[in-house]
Amino acid sequence: GINAEYGRKPFFGSCSPTNAMASFQSDQLFSTIEKRVNADKQNIINKIKGVYLFNVTGPGGAKKQWTVDLKQNGTVTQGAVGKPDTTLTVSDEDLVNLATGKAKAQQLFMSGKLKLQGNMSLAMKLDTVIKSDKPAL
Repeated sequence: GINAEYGRKPFFGSCSPTNAMASFQSDQLFSTIEKRVNADKQNIINKIKGVYLFNVTGPGGAKKQWTVDLKQNGTVTQGAVGKPDTTLTVSDEDLVNLATGKAKAQQLFMSGKLKLQGNMSLAMKLDTVIKSDKPAL
């Protein structure tokens, strides 16, 4: 009798595939970055000269990757594309806080909430890329 009863219980793990498509607060951020890049592509490419890969962790272990190519193409793409110069791993919430100025990259980095691999000088230019309240120069 135990097995039959167990079989009737809802299987909680079944909701995890939809989790991967969970909506991230930072989705909006990447769409804003894309608009800003498109508005002033050549200037931004000249200023940054690099490719960022964002590994964003969301609720319930969901993950999303975004490639922001500011080396030659000036594109923002969901997923890992090509070879990044700098890879950042950060939670959805912390990334949004960075973009809105509620958090500072150095603080997140020191507390282990922001992980960086690759070109550090490119990581220093991150504010220019993600902060939308700053006018593009």
